[in-house]
Amino acid sequence: MRALMLLFIFVIATPRARAFPEMTRHGYAQCTACHLSPSGGGVLTAYGRQMAEEVLSTWSYKGEGQVLHGALKKDRSEKGLLIGGDVRSVQTHRKNSSVRAGRFFLMQANLDVAYQKDKYAAFISVGQIEEPLSGRVQGNLNATKYYGMVNLTDAWALRAGRFAPAFGLNIADHVLVTKQGLGLHPWLQYDTAETSLLTENWSLFAGVSKTANNTPAILQEDAISLQGTYNFGERFKVGASGWYGEGDSNIRRLYGVNAILGFTHQLYNLTEVDFSRDSKRDGMFAMSRLGYEMHKGLVPYVQYQHQQTDLENTGAITRHYTFGGHFFPRPHFELSAQWSKVHTPKELTDDAYVMAHYYF
Repeated sequence: MRALMLLFIFVIATPRARAFPEMTRHGYAQCTACHLSPSGGGVLTAYGRQMAEEVLSTWSYKGEGQVLHGALKKDRSEKGLLIGGDVRSVQTHRKNSSVRAGRFFLMQANLDVAYQKDKYAAFISVGQIEEPLSGRVQGNLNATKYYGMVNLTDAWALRAGRFAPAFGLNIADHVLVTKQGLGLHPWLQYDTAETSLLTENWSLFAGVSKTANNTPAILQEDAISLQGTYNFGERFKVGASGWYGEGDSNIRRLYGVNAILGFTHQLYNLTEVDFSRDSKRDGMFAMSRLGYEMHKGLVPYVQYQHQQTDLENTGAITRHYTFGGHFFPRPHFELSAQWSKVHTPKELTDDAYVMAHYYF
């Protein structure tokens, strides 16, 4: 029971850079419209903060989306300095025939700082994380993510540091089977070198990476990753990803397709289907989320996930039926909730969480 709870909380509690690919429904096909990172997530640009204020939030006053609600009178981004950070907490719940447990705890508290000058940029994220079971705070201002970047042209950039390679949809919810099922755990740290090419319609990423030295031996991996996406009709985006990884005792290949479909400014769909192949088995992992902004800042969704860890074994199928939603009452504030009914060949499980997020 303790092991099950640890696994559940650890996956939920891991720090996650917030990324909202569904913003494509508003015509923002390229992540760099709002983020410094070419693949999205992490520290916001001045324009990204403006969009959080004007497009994402239910209520706001002018300048509320800026750092510390606009308390800093001077816009430091004009000088190339981007400042941000996150504080997140969560209440979890899990219930099945063998376990019924829940816990409230801090997920993370971190500070993000980036600096841009001409064609160069540097980013670092430092902070602390509460250990879910002990309640102790660990971190000592650990640098959990950092990189340096040079924009060789308006479209072509090189980036190197500690960050996750691009693969699939960059969705903040890492309990998805297209994340944890593929072994792309958010707590894994990758030392990565990546090149990106961003044009009006295309986004192309190619990277080489290696898990950090503190990674458990069984999870250590050297990898090559490729991703390409194409956007059309202002609100539609389709893509494909590939991954080749070598570990001490295993070679694996991942490949998949994904789509972001903004049917209207309110209605969207996120879909991803991935396949894995290693020396032991072939697997398939898929998710599809249909969301609708019923009121500005209030976005409920329904979601289905399908996981088959062994394509030759129908008893290895797990299905997730989910209802959830996001609420952005004001800039800097986010409330998220999700409830899932998880079907396995042996039992049914209720998984749920409520998360509060404040970014400054």
